[in-house]
Amino acid sequence: MGRPATQHDPRRRALVAAAEEVFVVKGYRATTIGDLLAVTGLSKGGFYHYFASKEDVLRASLDGLLDEAESVLREAGTLPGTPTDRLRAVFRGMRELRSRRGEFPRTLAVVLGDETPAAAFHRDLIQRLGPPLADILAGFPVAEPRCTAELILDLLTAVTRSPNRAAYLTDPDARARLTTSLRELIARTLGLDPADPALLDFGW
Repeated sequence: MGRPATQHDPRRRALVAAAEEVFVVKGYRATTIGDLLAVTGLSKGGFYHYFASKEDVLRASLDGLLDEAESVLREAGTLPGTPTDRLRAVFRGMRELRSRRGEFPRTLAVVLGDETPAAAFHRDLIQRLGPPLADILAGFPVAEPRCTAELILDLLTAVTRSPNRAAYLTDPDARARLTTSLRELIARTLGLDPADPALLDFGW
């Protein structure tokens, strides 16, 4: 019997990346196990060596995104300079993550808007990213950095629950309005001017 696959198995990570391309093109709901077998080149037995189900593939993808986002936050928290400098490093790092991941992070808004993995993803996101973001926010004039971090994370993922999520994904003007609104809310919460250069790298 072969060894069981783990989250850090290079082959498993490559299979998740291939599956993400199918989710982007077809959508999570319309993607079948057959589609995943075709794109990965696996037999059914090979697929079930690595994954328990289609949802398991999506969860592995979401876990990978959270791993990368958590690294961005933790690295930004160790940088010298002001709290505003570290916040800017967070937004810059997240922009680079979106660029590296192509369209998948934005498509995630549509994927999670309709599917049961959304609740688990939001829970994991706040549990994993809340503490390192709170460490950064502790340098700002907020009474409760941890609660503020959780609220900001919930705000940033609220689009996945919005009835207008498809417009935010496909319409550049709608996405620009969303980004401006989110930037203003974050700025006011942290006592910054919405035009502060620290927010220039923020985007959705």
